Amino acid sequence: MQQPSRSARPAEQFEALEPRTLMSISMSSDGFIDVSPSKDSRVIYVSSSTGSDRNNGLSPKSPVRTIKHAKSMMRDGMPDEMLLNRGDYFDESFGHWTMSGRSSDEPMLLGSYGKGDRPLLNTGAIEGFATYDGHPVDNIVIDGIHFEANKYDGTNGSNLTTGIHLLRQGTGYVFQDLDIDGYKDNIVLQGDGTGVSSVILRRSVIENAYNVGKVGNGHAQGLYASGTTSHLMIEQNTFDHNGWKEGVAAANQFNHNIYINTGATNVTVRDNIIARASLNGVLLRSGGTIVDNLFFRNPVAAAVQNTSSTISGNVVLEGTDLPTQTFGVGFNIGNVPSATVSGNLIAHDKGTGPYGLAGISINNGAKDTAVSNNTIYDWRNNIVNSGTSGISVVNNVLNTSGTDKPVVDQVATFSKHLFYYAGNEYSSKKDFPFKMYGFGKTFKQWEKSIRETDGTWSAINYVDPNRTLATYNQSLGGHEAVSAFLKAARDQSRHNWLGAYTAAATMAYIRAGFNIETPITTDTLKLSPTRSFVTKTSADTAAESVTTLIPRQSLTASKKKKTTPKKKTAQPEAETVTASSDSKSTKTKNKTSPAFTQMALIARIAGLIWPT
Repeated sequence: MQQPSRSARPAEQFEALEPRTLMSISMSSDGFIDVSPSKDSRVIYVSSSTGSDRNNGLSPKSPVRTIKHAKSMMRDGMPDEMLLNRGDYFDESFGHWTMSGRSSDEPMLLGSYGKGDRPLLNTGAIEGFATYDGHPVDNIVIDGIHFEANKYDGTNGSNLTTGIHLLRQGTGYVFQDLDIDGYKDNIVLQGDGTGVSSVILRRSVIENAYNVGKVGNGHAQGLYASGTTSHLMIEQNTFDHNGWKEGVAAANQFNHNIYINTGATNVTVRDNIIARASLNGVLLRSGGTIVDNLFFRNPVAAAVQNTSSTISGNVVLEGTDLPTQTFGVGFNIGNVPSATVSGNLIAHDKGTGPYGLAGISINNGAKDTAVSNNTIYDWRNNIVNSGTSGISVVNNVLNTSGTDKPVVDQVATFSKHLFYYAGNEYSSKKDFPFKMYGFGKTFKQWEKSIRETDGTWSAINYVDPNRTLATYNQSLGGHEAVSAFLKAARDQSRHNWLGAYTAAATMAYIRAGFNIETPITTDTLKLSPTRSFVTKTSADTAAESVTTLIPRQSLTASKKKKTTPKKKTAQPEAETVTASSDSKSTKTKNKTSPAFTQMALIARIAGLIWPT
């Protein structure tokens, strides 16, 4: 009997597949990963509205009623599938999970079937899916499910009040098309033993994690990954409003949208919308790759520490404060051995105080950091340079619209052997727009002190530097409101995927206001079958053509030819980021495994940069 289509497996593929001869995991034309059953897969249908646990559950016409009963029919080590009826809700969870799929090519699937909204799991104040004892749990795909902590109030629950919580070691996970809402922590990767490895989180909505400080460790994260995590890809998701809740739990410096702890290796954060975090949009304590993301109203958009890192092609808008502390930081570069910060647009800080503000903050301990081809606008302290050595600031466009905002603050004592400035364009209304060791400098004084002979000082004219998410939403025919844009981004799902509400399309509109060309990569164009994109206006330069990702250059009215600095600067590639530790455990978990190879193949099918 041919089975109906569902989010994880199109029906038209069934007849063509042969078990173990064709991959069961593939990329569909709409940019979503599909999982097809093997010949010996047991496919179990579950419907809270029409099912009965007296049914055999093996077809949509005879579904079982409860997840608990369906779970008892699943077999460890097999490519079995549990499919929940779309539009149904369940007052239960997947709970403690101990079963694995057969292999990375034949995973176990927890997914959905039918039409309508994602099936909703009201999990109370407990976990939605968790692994925490037994043998390692490997090769799991969770696709098209809505998890909600409907009885959690910020004071009840425990450390297991988590949408997805991986405490047991495992490898080969794909989390796709999920909505995880309102837990203490929405996702936790904290595997014991060799940890959790080869994880893809994509095209999901991770929102509203919070904690009033009384549950578990007192903190709340959208996604937390411990130091035992390796090869993690976070791609094309919406992270919004994690770590706090209005009137219930105030934002603080301990909670974040994405928090990757020290020791984690090979982490890529790519093509996401990352908004309204408690503090950091992304905190990579072990460094990693942050590329092509849209950051909005985060006190700190992203921070990297300890390991060589790449931050490229992102747009940062409207940095904010904490309730009791001044912030407004675009990128915070910690004590890294090397870093590349290139092709980013950072605009419009909303911080209120004089301290803690920087478009790009290069901190003491940072070495071999190349800051190039970035545009920073209307942000107090465009660049603050407290780095240690090997810091180059080249071909950036640094400009402020007010009289209170310095373009560069050189905090560390300048030496031509430690710092290098070349080819930057500056513009400001401030009388002394540069600072050195706390003292204001004119442009000519700056040139002499910093030895930047090819910098320029001129008015820079932009098409529309005040574009916002609200005006973008209006350009699409919606309300001119940030809330309307964010609601649409949170409403994204496989059955309602709109390319116009992806990071790629939104950033193209914002960049066009700054006269910045926007190369668009193959994977970011996998938006929707109808190729929904930005509404074209005379000012928009967002094109739907597929091009290779290259560093962005500002196209200003007074553009001059850039000179290439003779000094060699560190430019680590995204694919070759290495861990700072050569410990035995790190070497073990970085060995190539069949699961890793398969996950890398899935990533290549999707057109992704898989962290090596």
